[in-house]
Amino acid sequence: MKIIEKFLSFVFSLAIFGWIAAPIHEGFHLLASRSFGVDGRIGLAWGGYGTFQPDSFLSPGGNIIMLLAGGLGTGLVFLILWMLAAYQAKYTKWELDDASALFLVMAMQFTYAPIDAFWPSAPNWIIAVSALAAFGATGAIYGKALIEWIAAEEKENKKVV
Repeated sequence: MKIIEKFLSFVFSLAIFGWIAAPIHEGFHLLASRSFGVDGRIGLAWGGYGTFQPDSFLSPGGNIIMLLAGGLGTGLVFLILWMLAAYQAKYTKWELDDASALFLVMAMQFTYAPIDAFWPSAPNWIIAVSALAAFGATGAIYGKALIEWIAAEEKENKKVV
């Protein structure tokens, strides 16, 4: 039963962090747009995604910077949060779910940023490939530790019986 609890803990952490990332991402678009003197509007949906619409056109260079700012800024925020959680994970394995989920959201933001800036009308499969790259990086770094962490309780239960 603890295996399911630990797995759900990871999924819950990922869902919460992913949901929190959307307004931060759109907020960085707005911040960058305002730095060029253009205001805009953020639209958020309960599904964990958002949109940013500037009130007027930016220069081509300003537009690229504004589009990059969403993913890069959010990635930086989650990089800092991941570093804190990874530091905590050295002392308690119960932080692995948060650390790995934060890393995944950070990696997804960093891989999505160039697509957002240079291919804003990218087909969904391109976005899926960037997400798979983020999942791959997370699996390479945390896969073994997460599997051991999830399975550790099962070993403890067998020792008790």
